[in-house]
Amino acid sequence: MLVVNFHAFPEAMPGGFIGVDIFFVISGFLITGIIVREIDQRRFGLAAFYNRRIRRIFPALIVVLLATLVLAPTRVWSMADLVERTGIPQPSVSRERRRLADAGLVRISGRVNARQVQVNATQSSSRNSMA
Repeated sequence: MLVVNFHAFPEAMPGGFIGVDIFFVISGFLITGIIVREIDQRRFGLAAFYNRRIRRIFPALIVVLLATLVLAPTRVWSMADLVERTGIPQPSVSRERRRLADAGLVRISGRVNARQVQVNATQSSSRNSMA
């Protein structure tokens, strides 16, 4: 939940990315326990181990990939456009879209005020001077 809240409200949840680290520590601890137990019982096999991981993870992976494929073009981008038009504080998806636009990978439609152009120009010149 820390990671989800961090992505939804990055200003309200600074450091929310720590949830990923916690997840990896707990997962590593549990998986190590499984491997050690199976080695002690002399029944550990790498192929069987990965087969169980795949059978457990792939159903959720397929659901997430299909939902993203179906919903991303219609929901995420239209939500970002709505946020930009209404002036509501931008969620992280909108900031990421702006980074993609700065890299020339997507085009942001709608109004752009002079302050945004000035900020983007300043950021671009500072990036160029560091290169």
